[in-house]
Amino acid sequence: MTRPTIDNVWASGGTSVDPGASKINTGWLAEIPPFETQNFWQNRVDQLLQNIEQNGIMEWDAATTYSIGSWVLGSDKEIYKSITNSNTGNDPIGSPLNWTAFTDLVSVSDATETVKGIAEIATLTEAQAGTDDTRIMTPKKVKDAIQQIVPDASTAVKGKVELASNSETQAGTDTVRAVTPAGLASVTATETRAGLVERATDAEADAGLDTTRYLSPKQLADKISSEVPVASETAQGKIEIATQAETDAEVDDTRAVTPKKLLGKLTLGFSISLGTQGHIRLPNFMAGGFTLNWGRGTGGTNEVFSRPFTTVYGVVMSRYNSTADPEREAQPQNITTTGFLISTNGPAANNFWVAVGVS
Repeated sequence: MTRPTIDNVWASGGTSVDPGASKINTGWLAEIPPFETQNFWQNRVDQLLQNIEQNGIMEWDAATTYSIGSWVLGSDKEIYKSITNSNTGNDPIGSPLNWTAFTDLVSVSDATETVKGIAEIATLTEAQAGTDDTRIMTPKKVKDAIQQIVPDASTAVKGKVELASNSETQAGTDTVRAVTPAGLASVTATETRAGLVERATDAEADAGLDTTRYLSPKQLADKISSEVPVASETAQGKIEIATQAETDAEVDDTRAVTPKKLLGKLTLGFSISLGTQGHIRLPNFMAGGFTLNWGRGTGGTNEVFSRPFTTVYGVVMSRYNSTADPEREAQPQNITTTGFLISTNGPAANNFWVAVGVS
């Protein structure tokens, strides 16, 4: 049979009524017990049983009369034994004439190097200090003390460290282990791994067969010079790439032009702005910066060129709605490198214009 556990005390959330000492003394007679009284009785029993279940021994009660040899649990969770009869209302804590603590009844000597006994566990501070010779150490305290006294080594703290294996050294990802000279020597450079590499001799560089050693800049330059001549109009070879300035100057005949440099040359000076009011300037190598400005405006307004001219050749105008107003004329006046005035012979109207010049 499984022993029941008193998790919930009967009627702890219901109604219970104490029937009084007289009724408790007489008990039930030929009657039906009120449910409040029945709840009181079962609630009291459950509370006593739960107290025993939780503590293993009854808690001291001020209204209970104890005899010599009675055991109770004090509010300090210490066990006490009554040493007097008619022991009522005497709190075990602070009543040494009526109660004796269980710990006082058990006498065990302190442990020493020659005597078995009881001992206190050292605190972490005492363990790390290393001066106490009477307290004992738990495995965790030993580990924590060692860790504090000899911590793991880091970039900022000296301490204990594990040696890295050759594979860990070659992987190059471990940040806590130490590399030995042998481990370092195992990190040789390959096509897939960075590492130590030996420089080739001049003879090895000239032979061009070694795949594990490296060439110095001078050896590489000497090797290229001996194997690859300078390019010319009659021979393939190495060639230097021209700068953008050299490309734009159109003077150098020994350097090569890249697509990007060529595009930079062809588009140098090119500018365009598309819209009702806009401009286009041809690249420098075409027509020396020929530029068109265009727009639309009303009579009596000053039009500003989208791109100012250095020299303006002229402005051509047409009416925006010539069918509706065929007699109206518009012409440019006060033409400058930055704009002009639209002049009309009638009310203001929208007019198209195009200006020609260089910029």
